[in-house]
Amino acid sequence: MLKKHWPEKKWITFNSNISKKIKTIIDTLLEKSKFSFNEIERQLGHSRSLLLDECFAKKIETLKQNKQFNTAENYKFSLNSICKFDSRKLELKDITVDWLKKYERHMLDKNRTYTTIGMYLRNLQAIINEAIVAKTFSESHYPFGRGKYEIPSAEGRKLALPLHTIKDIYQFESLTDPTISKYKDLWLFSYFCNGANFNDLLRLKFKNINGNEISFLRGKTLNTSKKKKTIVVYLTDEMREIIKRIGNPVQLPDN
Repeated sequence: MLKKHWPEKKWITFNSNISKKIKTIIDTLLEKSKFSFNEIERQLGHSRSLLLDECFAKKIETLKQNKQFNTAENYKFSLNSICKFDSRKLELKDITVDWLKKYERHMLDKNRTYTTIGMYLRNLQAIINEAIVAKTFSESHYPFGRGKYEIPSAEGRKLALPLHTIKDIYQFESLTDPTISKYKDLWLFSYFCNGANFNDLLRLKFKNINGNEISFLRGKTLNTSKKKKTIVVYLTDEMREIIKRIGNPVQLPDN
């Protein structure tokens, strides 16, 4: 049998029961510094089938550890949707072009939008992509892409508020409900920050202010892109007044 210390080639010994094929695989992997038990099993055709729900569970746990809680919830929604469509104990190899087409048809019959379908299937695609990178799924079975199954996308309408509506919001005063006034301030602050989303807005700290500018990293790019996108906006007098009204009164850098 093989000795325990596999990564060092000098420790590997074989008895007469080890096949020449296994020895060849191990020698090749060691020469390429790509030795792993999973790779040996894969090349022998003995690798364990990857269960879809286990792959999703692992991904969701990783996202939570990275504090990407919204994305983790998104993956949960994807898995729930898939399980409602196909209640079998699915393996990654069960996700074929035909399966994906049937899933799309099922979702449309349930009056789901192409936006929702695309969001769920991109999560599924990411799971399969990671399995390919980890060499636990064969690229030859990849069901996505040109000539296979292409994830649908819907063109969204980008609607801009007319200037007179923005003026109405700016001049609006609530004399009875301070909560409405706070929501108005938040909306205006987002508007003055070139439409910053509220995830980024609510994470702002005083250390993001440098003179007459506010700069911050767009949260959406922190874990999804090597190139982080920095937003820089001019700090107007109106923005300073909003900070005084609803910001932290103790203006320490991390507040």
